Amino acid sequence: MKNVTIKGMGGVDAEVKLSAEEWQLYSDMPGAGTVAKQLNGRVEKALKASGTKDKARKHVEDLMFTDLFSKFGACDTEPRDVLECILEAAYPGEL
Repeated sequence: MKNVTIKGMGGVDAEVKLSAEEWQLYSDMPGAGTVAKQLNGRVEKALKASGTKDKARKHVEDLMFTDLFSKFGACDTEPRDVLECILEAAYPGEL
């Protein structure tokens, strides 16, 4: 995935630099870029610390489903699909 770098299995080292458009947020809303940056940081932390795909997903979705982030569409299907692609790359073969 473009703008996502994962080194090592289980996401030992991850760098996520997705824009609001790449996250498929409501990118025309003021503040969408900041929301994207916060999602990027949360994904990086989750991949480094969680150890499993399910734990990482929950860690990120806890932020995505907050009232503030949902206003930018973070809890919609498209951003969750983006997250799932990142998790698949970090935890290949894990269900």
